[in-house]
Amino acid sequence: AYRHVQNELGAAEEWGNALLNDVLRIRMRQLPDNEHQRIMLYNASDCVYDGWMEVEPWMGLRGWHDEFGVFDEQNQPVPFQKILNESLTGGNRLAIRVKVAPGQIMALHIDNKKKELFEEPSFTGDTHCMGNQLGAGVALYPPEMVVGSWSFALPDVILYPDTSDTWSHGIDRYLEQDETLPVWGVPQVLNDGQHVREIAQRGRIGNSDLLRRFRIYSDTGALELSFRVDWQEHNKALKLVMPMQAYGDKRTDGIPGGCIERAQDGAERPVRDWTMIPLDAEESLAIVSPDIFALDTTKDRLRLTMLRSPQMAH
Repeated sequence: AYRHVQNELGAAEEWGNALLNDVLRIRMRQLPDNEHQRIMLYNASDCVYDGWMEVEPWMGLRGWHDEFGVFDEQNQPVPFQKILNESLTGGNRLAIRVKVAPGQIMALHIDNKKKELFEEPSFTGDTHCMGNQLGAGVALYPPEMVVGSWSFALPDVILYPDTSDTWSHGIDRYLEQDETLPVWGVPQVLNDGQHVREIAQRGRIGNSDLLRRFRIYSDTGALELSFRVDWQEHNKALKLVMPMQAYGDKRTDGIPGGCIERAQDGAERPVRDWTMIPLDAEESLAIVSPDIFALDTTKDRLRLTMLRSPQMAH
């Protein structure tokens, strides 16, 4: 049954990708020629994209040189930073700051007339902590993170027993007992430039290897946290747990097509893309994660469900 479903989903995804690529290439043919290497960005959604994105432009055998810059259609410089490649064989990975309207094709290009028109942001910290002037910060020793004027304990992963079946029939939460905590190694700086600063740390929990990365951008007060897990557990659930003190007993969760208000009663509930928890009468903490599909909260903590290895139904 799973193989059958996987094949159906794969076929649908491949058909959608082929259609999107064909239509996009037809539209790109209408663009004027450009002697420079271009980076084509297409916003296929119905919302404005305003933020940082990553791309690996193909530079051939030239590679990337310090005199290169990224420019828009008006030949104005675009904020960017060369960041760590994902491939060990080399390449050129860039973080680029863009604003793309719904349905817009943006044609950036690379030129060797680099213009230093951007002010140097003020990042602070070392391999154990970092922050910016907009209120985003993280410290690993002691573990703490800052968002705006609020300080929180640093969220961490915890393993819980999960003896339920595929759909967890008969329960509405994973009990906070027999917890397994991670062991983290020495942190290292991955990216440390004008616009992006990133710290990584390897660890282990149970039988699984972990890699967590904290990233801060120069122009936003948000903190970005990503995990890579080599999942090797049996009958366990992995949650990202964040101690906090919520205001009131309600939160707002993203759901398909909108949002819904829910009680902070510790029950596991499905979620789509985001949740928002009030911190006082005026401010809330927003957590955005398209990779998370369930969570549970109380007034004292938030738990995002990351991975499970349940008993499979026959």
